[in-house]
Amino acid sequence: RRYLLPELRDGSFREALDRSSSTGSSEETLHLDRAIALACREAGKSDAAGQVMIFSQAVRQASRWSSKVLRSRAVPFRVRYLDEPGQDSGGVYRDFLDTVADELMSPQLPVLIPSPNQA
Repeated sequence: RRYLLPELRDGSFREALDRSSSTGSSEETLHLDRAIALACREAGKSDAAGQVMIFSQAVRQASRWSSKVLRSRAVPFRVRYLDEPGQDSGGVYRDFLDTVADELMSPQLPVLIPSPNQA
């Protein structure tokens, strides 16, 4: 399907993104407590209040940040787990993303509605 003047539309979109994003690494850091999230998961409880799961903790903290942080071209923020050693050189950040993806598909975090074909 062809669009009328896609280079004009795409150029304007890229320009708007460039104006509203940051290019450098952010100084923002998520401080997350994996122990309380794990306890909730092991107990089979649901985090309907959005207080204990890693995703919930991250959302509460990131909601106070400038929106430019999440539109960064570099890694937008650092991740630190409480009482866990680890320097975030990318591995802790990737672990955070994996954990959030798992939580979003779990019954402990009632954010997404399961589809009939979910195994």
